[in-house]
Amino acid sequence: MKIRGDIFISEAKASNLDLYPYKGGFFALVKSSDPIKHVKSLIEKEGIYLIPMAEGIRIALCSITTQEVKGL
Repeated sequence: MKIRGDIFISEAKASNLDLYPYKGGFFALVKSSDPIKHVKSLIEKEGIYLIPMAEGIRIALCSITTQEVKGL
């Protein structure tokens, strides 16, 4: 999990993606003003399945491989 989390955080910072603090674990949370709209768009346009939450978009890093995290 640590490797996937490190890759995700590194790439998120490089892309100026606004994240809630991530200190490890199975999930990361990206800030979003309209999580449902953003998740629907990512599913339709990119085939990326995420979980809309009240305060952002939850990414299950535990459910994808290290290679799938790259470019996410």
